[in-house]
Amino acid sequence: MISIVICSRSNNIPLSLQRSISATIGVEYELVVVDNSKNQFSIFQAYNVGVQKAKYPYICFLHEDVEFVADYLDWGKSLIEILSDVNTGVVGIAGSDIITRIPAPWSFFRPAKKMNIIQGIKNNQGELFFEQRCLPRGNSEKFLPVILLDGVFLAMRKQLFDEIAFDEEILGFHGYDFDITLQSYFLGYQNYVMYDNIRLKHFSLGNIDKKYYENLIKVFSKYEEKLSIAVVENKKKWHNICAIERKQLRRFCLNLLKTGFSPKYVIDIFVYYSKLINLPRFKYYSLLVYFQIRCLFWK
Repeated sequence: MISIVICSRSNNIPLSLQRSISATIGVEYELVVVDNSKNQFSIFQAYNVGVQKAKYPYICFLHEDVEFVADYLDWGKSLIEILSDVNTGVVGIAGSDIITRIPAPWSFFRPAKKMNIIQGIKNNQGELFFEQRCLPRGNSEKFLPVILLDGVFLAMRKQLFDEIAFDEEILGFHGYDFDITLQSYFLGYQNYVMYDNIRLKHFSLGNIDKKYYENLIKVFSKYEEKLSIAVVENKKKWHNICAIERKQLRRFCLNLLKTGFSPKYVIDIFVYYSKLINLPRFKYYSLLVYFQIRCLFWK
């Protein structure tokens, strides 16, 4: 009853992943592998191809560098249970219940993070080790509501694609998860992080580079007007959201410099987002001087 869609760099996926799905899912399923060995698709295009090929009423978009932990069984049944609720949008295993007007990874604000994953990390010697990340600590709920989700695991009803789609005007392999979960959120559906009967081992951290931020800016620009509304709604839970945005603006601009954007572009971005969030005048000029000096000596 679940179609598992995977965009693969080859015409097949690792046997270990196939075996871990079979051993843990607990329901009828199919694998829909979109062969992207020639890099002919963006991730947005590949996933839309997967939707067209999927024959079951529930779809799970999955990275190929993962494995399901054998001790956690029947996650497919739990997934179908939550997706059967017509108010449910997208379900994942890592996400955040905050959104700001400043482009940022979903994980930028620790108190808002919701996670249920075993993450692979490389140490200074390049050796891979795994860290169990289950937040918030002590959580006993099967599902927790969020706004944004990480793309390593995204599940939804196929019927939802009558209203949403992966945006093929955005190219590359970043931002698809933000875009599809924001589409769901702004249509009034509730997104969730899933904790019930599932644990996923992820072998890579991903690559936050210039292309990542280019796509992130595109996605946030697409929803700019709606994000302003969402930020007002966030104030009910995150009373200090204005301070969070101001702090994130500084971090965001520094990350743009570090990932290869030109100093002029970074200054322009700073000015633009400062106006968007109504940065106080004193804070604006002090940060503007700070970035002008940083850009002047940036190599």
